[in-house]
Amino acid sequence: MATVSRTTLASCLLCVLLLPMTLMVLLQGPTAPSAHAFPIDDFGDSIRLTFNPDVTTNISAAVDTGGDIHIVWEDYRSGNGDIYYVKLDAEGNKLTNDAKISNDSARSIHPTIAVDSDGHVYIVWESVTNDISELYFAKLWYYASNITFLENGLRVSDSNPANSTEPDMIVCPDGNLAMVWTDARNDIGDGNLEIYYKRLRATGTSLTTDTRITGDVGISEHPKLDIGPDGMIHIVWYDFRDSSSGLVINHGVFYRKALQDGTTVTNETRITFASPISRPDIAVDTDGNVHVVFDDDRYASFDIFYTLLDPDGNTLVDDRNISPKDDYQSRYPRISLSDSDAIDVVWQDNATGSWTVHYSAMSYIGTIEVYDQPLTTDLVGNATIPIVMCARDNNTFVLFRGDSPNQELFFQRTHRPDPCILAPDLRVSTVQPLVDSTIWVNATVRNLEGDTITDLVVALKVDSVIVQETTLASLPSGSATPVSFSYVAQEGDTSVGIAVDPYQQVREIDDDNNDMTSTITVRMLGVSVVSDATSRPANPGEDVAFNLTIMNEGSSTFSFVLSNSTLEDGWKIDLGGSPADHYTIPTTTSTIAQVIVAVPQDTLPGPRRFYIDVNCTERSSVSANMSLMIDVTKTGALSIISPSGGNVEPTIPVTYTFIVWNTANSNDSFEISATDERGWTLELSQESVDLLPEERVEMSLTVSPARYDPPGTTNMITFSIESTNLSENTAEANLLCLQGHHREVDLRITQQAYTNLSVPESREIVYVLQVQNLGNSNDTFSIGLSETSSFWMYLNTSYLFLGPGENGSLRLTMVPGTDILSGFYEFNVSAVSEADPQAYDTQEMGVNVLPYYDLHASVDHAEIHARKGNTAFVNLTIANTGNIVDVVDLYVYLDIFNTSVAVIDDLEYNLESDQLPQISLNPRDSITIMLIIPITSNASIGIYELYIDIGSLIDPTVTASENIIIIVEKAPSWLNIYVIIAIAGAAAAAGIIIFLLIRRKAVMEQKRVEDERRRRQVKRRPAGPPKRQSKTI
Repeated sequence: MATVSRTTLASCLLCVLLLPMTLMVLLQGPTAPSAHAFPIDDFGDSIRLTFNPDVTTNISAAVDTGGDIHIVWEDYRSGNGDIYYVKLDAEGNKLTNDAKISNDSARSIHPTIAVDSDGHVYIVWESVTNDISELYFAKLWYYASNITFLENGLRVSDSNPANSTEPDMIVCPDGNLAMVWTDARNDIGDGNLEIYYKRLRATGTSLTTDTRITGDVGISEHPKLDIGPDGMIHIVWYDFRDSSSGLVINHGVFYRKALQDGTTVTNETRITFASPISRPDIAVDTDGNVHVVFDDDRYASFDIFYTLLDPDGNTLVDDRNISPKDDYQSRYPRISLSDSDAIDVVWQDNATGSWTVHYSAMSYIGTIEVYDQPLTTDLVGNATIPIVMCARDNNTFVLFRGDSPNQELFFQRTHRPDPCILAPDLRVSTVQPLVDSTIWVNATVRNLEGDTITDLVVALKVDSVIVQETTLASLPSGSATPVSFSYVAQEGDTSVGIAVDPYQQVREIDDDNNDMTSTITVRMLGVSVVSDATSRPANPGEDVAFNLTIMNEGSSTFSFVLSNSTLEDGWKIDLGGSPADHYTIPTTTSTIAQVIVAVPQDTLPGPRRFYIDVNCTERSSVSANMSLMIDVTKTGALSIISPSGGNVEPTIPVTYTFIVWNTANSNDSFEISATDERGWTLELSQESVDLLPEERVEMSLTVSPARYDPPGTTNMITFSIESTNLSENTAEANLLCLQGHHREVDLRITQQAYTNLSVPESREIVYVLQVQNLGNSNDTFSIGLSETSSFWMYLNTSYLFLGPGENGSLRLTMVPGTDILSGFYEFNVSAVSEADPQAYDTQEMGVNVLPYYDLHASVDHAEIHARKGNTAFVNLTIANTGNIVDVVDLYVYLDIFNTSVAVIDDLEYNLESDQLPQISLNPRDSITIMLIIPITSNASIGIYELYIDIGSLIDPTVTASENIIIIVEKAPSWLNIYVIIAIAGAAAAAGIIIFLLIRRKAVMEQKRVEDERRRRQVKRRPAGPPKRQSKTI
């Protein structure tokens, strides 16, 4: 293992630290918040404890169970350095004079002190002789203002000549002592200081051997220890150990846990990097968590840091900076814990140019509550090496060294307030409130002592839950302020109280007097009532009793009062109870209340309803009620005078009149109804009636017999009337009806009765008609059709036989021909009962024959032979084949020449110059026109076609046409005639042959002309002359 001298170690130390310190400056985080952002604790003035011109330093102190303070320090008033002791009360008053503890010529320094629960004082210090430091022990007992040394000057370190320094000591729960110190027994010239531990009896003798806590060759020094609630020993120290390569880099504050016998249970754990001259301190809370403070110059200047460990040494809060990160020095922190979840930390700081004591406070989870508060002023000069202690009353004590006028011991303390509520100060308006009632909770909040409290929160708690809050602006020491809360009690609430400072925002000397609670019982309300009967009959002059069961459903005994609704004049009611109408009922039990009602003698019959209300006397809204009724007996009856029945006809309503007579002795209301055996329609003139005694009233019943009940059917009809007042006053009457014969028929068409007809398109129209026998007997019906136009329409049957309600069908067929003129034709179909001709029905019908336009043209000769210079005659016949008057137009055209004359109604018209008349034709009329066609002498021999076009002037789409073939022949000469005659005469024998040849030629020519005519008919008609104005003939 590598070894180095102290000089070499110091050189290495300086070099190694330069770079990390430089980096820490560059990486310096944000400064901590200003102290003004946190509350200020009032520590009061500094009290000077020592008064000699020599040096006073290295203070250690402890607080006993009585709250007194025991202090030891290093004092040079005797010249060489001794350990002195003094006892103070909690206000800093000396209870003893300064007492010298060490009594030899050696230099005595670095004392540590502990006090047990019996008031015994234990002191260990470092005694230096010939530059060798050893540890010595003293035990004192202060009793009756006297100090008794039970042990003094006992050496507790081993006989090894190596130095034993920096002791720290605590009292264990069993009354023995635990101690750690820095020991040089392992120093072989390499500066190897180690931390050792041992356990002492209360007499100072050793219980265990010296146990080495650290195992590295590096420097381990400045140890501190504390004991946890489980008796485990927790130790921290500063360590500057080597790495395996010999470089000195693994420095910092280390931690280890051990049993009381010195057996370690954790490894040596570095909990933070820190400067080689850091001074850690430790305190363990009641949960076993470890609180460590130390100073470190990671930000170039020294600051104070805080780390929180769990009971096994695991970090919970890592290196929290609790002093300002500024350019000034914050050194030598000391820590102390209170029983009220508070951590006090003090250190020395030179931010003002001289050393002053500064203070921060935190909660057990490390939350800063008071931040960087300066405690000392220039009056004490430089204030250094402070220590802090928590008093038994949760105040804080601070001791430090001041150098004005010389180094002396000083004391400061807080005077924290004590807000409280004392038992007589809590006042509750009722401890047995009704549910949903308002409770007033009043209290007097006091500050028994200490500083003035500002913004003090006071809360109302219900079953330990805060439900309301108020804030007191200021509460000076010794003062009291009333507070008041109102609260609506709820089911299940068991306590109310006042809590002062419920969120523990005020650090006070006693947290146990902040709450005061009063137990309450919230009374639940509930009541129900039932009766043995809800209605009873009674005669006038009788008493009627109802037994009511009243159940108290509340959580305690309650009183209830009975009341009733208003009764008629003369009626009396007794609700019972004592006092009258009152009943007191224990919780969850019931009682019987008998209610007696006296009915007056002259009371009219009829029901009387009234109500009984049960109300809680403490809260009237908690109630129950019961509806009761007394039915006073009626006398007399109801009668009906009924008419006799008779014959009725189906569907013919008959009205019967009844007389209803109230012979009872009181008014009554009645409901009226009517029923029958056959399900006929019955209609009452009224369905209810109010009658006075002896009053008569007429009312009618209209009976509508069923249509199809057979003749002779009987039906019994019952007329009923019934009281609506829960009495038995009813009556009924019967009448018998006999169904007669009824004849009736219904004739209807299944589609529209009137239609339009287009003759050329519709050659047959069929109507279907339904005939229904609406009578109540079998019947035969004669079916007829009106005479109009019957020649083109007919029925498929003349008779129908139908049972009651039965349907039959008819078919009406219309077959109009083209000779039916346009126009509207009306007709009807009838069905007549043969049994009763008065029972018939007629269906009116009609058809509208629509206009139909049609023309036809014909000629007397389809082919004409004419010679040149002759005239041809053609008769043209035009017929109106439609069913309505039409006006026609004529157009004639020939290939080479036009006709010159047309004879119309014996009038000749020049077709070239005259305007042809319009030709009007009635339906089925025709006209013949002679066309005169002159053949000019210069006409060419050949075949020509004459075109004739006829058109309707009313419906231009209607036309007719005809073609005529005109054959123009050459005129014969006389020579030809003679030759023919000569030939005929000369060749008589050949005449027959010639005749046959000519006949054959003529037939063939006729065939050719016919073919030519047909060919030309398919040719497109050439354009005719301009349209001529027409006139009607």
